[in-house]
Amino acid sequence: VQLDCMVVRTSQVKPRVEVVTYHCEVCQAEIFHTVEGERFTPLKECPGQKCKDNKQAGKLRQNTRTSKFGKYQEIRVTEMSEHVPVGGVPRSMKVVLS
Repeated sequence: VQLDCMVVRTSQVKPRVEVVTYHCEVCQAEIFHTVEGERFTPLKECPGQKCKDNKQAGKLRQNTRTSKFGKYQEIRVTEMSEHVPVGGVPRSMKVVLS
């Protein structure tokens, strides 16, 4: 993708979770939860077969050491003044770099 624009604002490079790893304190299972999109809801109960068979709600502990993180940065860009009609206001948009 190529843009002819001017960058007006940048954020710091930030981490984004891609895969969250949980450890069940009841059945000792390790659960991997793939995150789609910008936000995720943490799992509340163990989805492991052992907990289901025993009809227990296993307590999950999130393990950040084995979770997978990516990096992203947000920038705000605006139209170049030579592309804006006379008397017009330049358009701007947020771009996420990953």
